[in-house]
Amino acid sequence: MPNARPTISDLIMALDYADGLIDELHRDNEAFAAAVDASDIPGVDHLTDLLSGLRRMEGGAPASDQIAA
Repeated sequence: MPNARPTISDLIMALDYADGLIDELHRDNEAFAAAVDASDIPGVDHLTDLLSGLRRMEGGAPASDQIAA
């Protein structure tokens, strides 16, 4: 179904992937980690909140419950 509309689940999967990439960059790149920690990168701080809200809409667990430390 190439013309199928994306679902909330599709959005959650894409954002989870992006969140994972951000986590990798945070671990592997000191400058990126410093920018994230200083909130110099718009939107990064809100990704977990967005994921939590979408999961609540879908009936899943909040993102904070699923992120490995």
